[in-house]
Amino acid sequence: MKKIILTGIVVVLLLLDMAALHDILKGEPDLYGEYGMILFSLIVFASLIVAGLSGKNKIT
Repeated sequence: MKKIILTGIVVVLLLLDMAALHDILKGEPDLYGEYGMILFSLIVFASLIVAGLSGKNKIT
């Protein structure tokens, strides 16, 4: 069950990142939200990687 939820979170974050990158490349005038979304997703992905590699919080 945890794998399904984590997969859903990753997919949603990747879709939001793609939308943010599209807005950045398109030349939107206000990019604070887009850069904030990318920074937030990088933090979430980094924490998932650290949790997966540390072995303390095994994702099973």
